[in-house]
Amino acid sequence: MLLSIVIRNLNEAAALKRTLLSVKRQQVDFAYEVIVVDNESDDDSVEIANDFNCKVISLKRSEFTFGHALNYGIQHAQGAYVLILSAHILLLNEYFLKSLPAYFEQVQVAGLRFINAADNAGAEAAIEFGPQEIAAGKNVLNEHWQHLTINHCAAVRKSAWEKVHFDATIFAGEDKKWALDVLNAGYKLLYNVPCFYTYNRTLSRQQKIKRQAIETAAKELLTGKKEQQFNGSLVAVTLRRIGKEFRRSYAQLQVNSAVYKSINELRKKHFNR
Repeated sequence: MLLSIVIRNLNEAAALKRTLLSVKRQQVDFAYEVIVVDNESDDDSVEIANDFNCKVISLKRSEFTFGHALNYGIQHAQGAYVLILSAHILLLNEYFLKSLPAYFEQVQVAGLRFINAADNAGAEAAIEFGPQEIAAGKNVLNEHWQHLTINHCAAVRKSAWEKVHFDATIFAGEDKKWALDVLNAGYKLLYNVPCFYTYNRTLSRQQKIKRQAIETAAKELLTGKKEQQFNGSLVAVTLRRIGKEFRRSYAQLQVNSAVYKSINELRKKHFNR
């Protein structure tokens, strides 16, 4: 089999159905399978996956880590290549799957990063320049951190995964660590691959804060460098600067309001308006 699709899921029945519909509408000329790694959902997720003829494998919630769930799913995959999706991904054209194998023609390519349609700069670069290559080097962390694979929508070569599994012990960032590990093992990655998707999930303010905190902490763990924009003293300086700008803007608004009031008085006096 050429391709397997692995989807991690926990109580995402409605979103999972939309993702599977976007997969079902793909135009392909090769066999593929869909594997849903279900984390003991208590909604209709399993029934929906079965309706779409997915292979459903169950993972206990007590055993879940992002890396372990992926390793468990890929372990059951028969495809030479594995497309990893979250249950909130919509593939935006019907030839997404059909185009994947061509990007793995170089045997050194271990993984692909696709384009979120909300990423205007990435979309423009993908259309203008096509896929870009990353190989191991001293500047990978500085130049390519934002280009490393992201596991809500990524593809991996299974034979590369067999040599380098996802880290099942870390709380987040398993995708970035895997990318760095396969690069160090002599493989390459492609980013700005012109296959487009959308991440169809609305996060609350608290969810956004929690996600950014987790992702930032994971990055600091992997790189050994603190993110300066979240440095306490820098935050305080930024808040003071924002406060100063706000006070200046408010003072200007007061001036504008007084001018507007005077203009109205002149209009009434001289123009009868």
